[in-house]
Amino acid sequence: MSLNETQRHVFYNLVRDHIRTKKPIGSKILAKKLKIFSPPTLRFHFRKLVKKGYLRNSKNFTGREPTEKGWHYYLESYELKPEIKITFKNSLEEFLENVAWLTENIVFFRKRDSDQFIFKGLKKVLSSFNDKDFLFDIGELIENLEKIVATIENDKILIGREIKESKSGSLSLIIKKTKDFEIGFLGHKINFYHTLFLVFRDLNGRK
Repeated sequence: MSLNETQRHVFYNLVRDHIRTKKPIGSKILAKKLKIFSPPTLRFHFRKLVKKGYLRNSKNFTGREPTEKGWHYYLESYELKPEIKITFKNSLEEFLENVAWLTENIVFFRKRDSDQFIFKGLKKVLSSFNDKDFLFDIGELIENLEKIVATIENDKILIGREIKESKSGSLSLIIKKTKDFEIGFLGHKINFYHTLFLVFRDLNGRK
């Protein structure tokens, strides 16, 4: 089911706030930002978005958050606008390290003629999250990364429960393959998706 313009506007702003705060978004919070909608009106649109499968109620019912379907819609149906800006450093290694640090993702990269991935951001992710299930899943995915990447032909975005190796359902895995390199981001499903895809575009242009 498609979204009308009002639903698209509400959904987009909810997701951007969700990424910024890392918390479920309630109608009162979003109403303060958008101003043109009252909390009751927003709750009406939230219910429509839940019914269509783009949002879900948070576990403690403090607000709404995107579903896997909603995350894909956010990434694929809006103009890419970076949630945070990242400038290209002098070297590729410095750039990837900067991306990993600012987005709290584990970045893995290798050129096609290399057998091993370069990892950036491991320490940052391991020190930033204290959820044991999340950290266990990170370890499982890194251990099986070669196998996972080998089964993917081109580009792939896996979010939450779409990652079969994840028990917590809290991760995101984004992989891009070109004729020159393979690169991926492994992090929380609340992620800077527009920023990361613009990183892909930047790297592809620079090769």
